[in-house]
Amino acid sequence: MYRKTLLFISMFFCLSCIGVDVTDDYVEPSIRITSPQIISIKVGQQFQFSAKYFDASGSLVEEPNFEWDVIPEDAMSINNNGLAIAEKSAEATLSVHVETTLGNVISDSTSFSILTLISMIQQTKPILQQQQQMCHQLQQKLLQQLLIMIQLF
Repeated sequence: MYRKTLLFISMFFCLSCIGVDVTDDYVEPSIRITSPQIISIKVGQQFQFSAKYFDASGSLVEEPNFEWDVIPEDAMSINNNGLAIAEKSAEATLSVHVETTLGNVISDSTSFSILTLISMIQQTKPILQQQQQMCHQLQQKLLQQLLIMIQLF
């Protein structure tokens, strides 16, 4: 009886789960530019772009081999670490690419304006003119109120 019980317990342990389940969940690899979204950057300014790459298991890959590029090419220079320097006024599109373990290339991109200081001044000029008009109107109203107060005394 002792042998039968021992045999049964042995069989139970051999057929039971060993505590490690293997799952083969496939996720489409993805890449995302994670640096803050910029609308514009001025010529001569540096900006650090960053991205994250998630492999077919959905895990973040540490230190992947990113390739960065900009269209138009002469608008901005960028190194493999994502450090960019704006060089010329343009509407630019920045892309980052990585090769997956399956040999596919995936990418992400973002677009923004590269402006010269003159362009920035020209964009702010209408705002300044509007503020000057509002200030002038306020001065006129204050002057009218002051004249009314003087007449009352």
